Amino acid sequence: MPALDHARTVINDLAADRRSRGATITADQLEAAAALLVDLWAAAARHGITPDHRAWTTYLPRAALDSTTAKRSKVNRAGGAKSEQPERGLTIGIRRRP
Repeated sequence: MPALDHARTVINDLAADRRSRGATITADQLEAAAALLVDLWAAAARHGITPDHRAWTTYLPRAALDSTTAKRSKVNRAGGAKSEQPERGLTIGIRRRP
């Protein structure tokens, strides 16, 4: 199972590409993404996804970085101030019965 150091290398390489296109990524976000990637790799291995699978090298690292860096700016209409809010993932509409 790959170690955290290997995950940091993979995430840093991906982040360098994103930064070259203007993305702002903090050190805390990189560390969180690397830790998440280790967990994703462990879960993938339990389901038969191995390092030679494309998901291992492409999709899981992107998912880890995207999920830890996703933010959107929301402008407060009353005061015009921006507030950072985490990007929401897929939402499922569930209606509560009265």
